[in-house]
Amino acid sequence: MALATDTFIEPYLPTEDLWSAKTEAPNKWKQMRTVNKAALRLNPNPANTDLTLTYTLEGNESVDITVVDASGKTVYQTTASGATIQQAINVAQWPNGIYMLRCKDSYGNPSYIKFTVQH
Repeated sequence: MALATDTFIEPYLPTEDLWSAKTEAPNKWKQMRTVNKAALRLNPNPANTDLTLTYTLEGNESVDITVVDASGKTVYQTTASGATIQQAINVAQWPNGIYMLRCKDSYGNPSYIKFTVQH
């Protein structure tokens, strides 16, 4: 299935807890329009040493960035601002596994993306 350029795949996450949804709705993904026409990208995926987050917003906004591991532990947290945010994340010391990144804009709208660390 081809996706339109203004969409991204967002996991079904009915609660604020990023991993509790894993048991509530396993493997349930939905296609959603981006919040405020924001574009969230991570590369490379899987990551080995560094991961680059690019988040493009409609205007100059503040964004809270959080990464949790499969156990739900927060492994990275920061705040960035701008119309286009580029954030390098060093994952060289992180264990192999699946992680969830959440960007919450200044309006409280979250965007999620799953990625893998593989050394």
